[in-house]
Amino acid sequence: MSCLGFKGGIGTASRLTPSGHTVGVLLLSNFGERGRLTIDGVPVGRLLPAAAGETGAHPPSPPPAGSCIVIVVTDAPLDAAACTRLARRAGLGLARPAPPGTTAAARSSWQWRPACAAAD
Repeated sequence: MSCLGFKGGIGTASRLTPSGHTVGVLLLSNFGERGRLTIDGVPVGRLLPAAAGETGAHPPSPPPAGSCIVIVVTDAPLDAAACTRLARRAGLGLARPAPPGTTAAARSSWQWRPACAAAD
């Protein structure tokens, strides 16, 4: 798998919130070409020299395609509106790198909330 011309794949991260709840993320990235890599507004992918074994400034890349899947889980007590906001924010980190017109740009979010049993 490749992400913006570099090694892609599956990664995880988690954080403990100030309220003591945990937020975890599982991400699968497999999209984009090196020239699209932008960090803080700087077109890093176009500025980096070719890696060892590459010919020319940038090797020919396949047509942009691929996928990116983000799963966010938390033990925080979220109502439906907060759960929806969290699910939508998962794609915000992809706002810049997802090339327009590719499957990575066709982001969608959905949510699943398990029913809570009433306390006896």
